[in-house]
Amino acid sequence: NQLLQTFAPDMTHLLIVRIELSQSQYSFLSLGGRVGKEIQKMRTSKILLVFPDQTTYHQKFYRHLQQLLEGILLGLYRYQEFKTTTSQTNSSPTDIVLGVKKSVNVDQVVYKAKMISSSTNLARDISNRPANYCTPSHFKEACHQVAKESHLQFDCLNESQMKKQKMGCLLG
Repeated sequence: NQLLQTFAPDMTHLLIVRIELSQSQYSFLSLGGRVGKEIQKMRTSKILLVFPDQTTYHQKFYRHLQQLLEGILLGLYRYQEFKTTTSQTNSSPTDIVLGVKKSVNVDQVVYKAKMISSSTNLARDISNRPANYCTPSHFKEACHQVAKESHLQFDCLNESQMKKQKMGCLLG
């Protein structure tokens, strides 16, 4: 109770998940997905993840933490682009609070988990769009926007360039 008052005094739900570091990293991804689904059902706006207090964490812990965070963020995914009313949409948590000793490794893990899950969710959004909406030109613009936001170079081949590079299967 003191822990909840410290990190999240306005917490209304409590979900306790037992984690064994001996599990494989893929089971952490799966566990995170299940936790994300449960959190979605609770319709809460804040998540508090608490881990045992240790002075040093092993690399295995950081790999598992990244997989768990990715799983949670992927489990929270909902395709809502064409929903028109708020009653049709589920609210997703806005805050994920980590109750773990802050370090460069934790910051890197959180960053990687956010990047991987947001990229996966963007791909999900694009693939879930109806074909009459997500045309090749729309897909090209979405890719161009991502490249621009990420400061990446974007090149799109036209039909003659594809023929020159012998991309017959794609052109077929």
